[in-house]
Amino acid sequence: IEFLVVSSAALAVHHLLSYPNPFFGNTTFSFEYNQPNTDLTVQIDIYSLNGQKMKTLRVPLYSNGFRANTIEWDGSDDNGMKISSGMYVYNVKVILPDGSATQKSSKLVVIR
Repeated sequence: IEFLVVSSAALAVHHLLSYPNPFFGNTTFSFEYNQPNTDLTVQIDIYSLNGQKMKTLRVPLYSNGFRANTIEWDGSDDNGMKISSGMYVYNVKVILPDGSATQKSSKLVVIR
């Protein structure tokens, strides 16, 4: 087996999930990335299925490994109100200090 390690590899996000999903109170977002030992900014936007943005979370993250699993959301919208039951789409955007970024999306279900 041969591995090639390249320092200029483009930022990539893998294994994106929210747990628990479906959720009632809080959910935690986690994902893997390929840029350890880097200051990252993570932006998570949650949308209703009709495209309305419900919530934006923006979190600084120092990546001392390859996995982020500490971004928690309480199920509230940008006005602090709990969102209704239903299916939503969330988009995770990971941004490097130089401004380069990547993003990945998935679905989550809220049960009230």
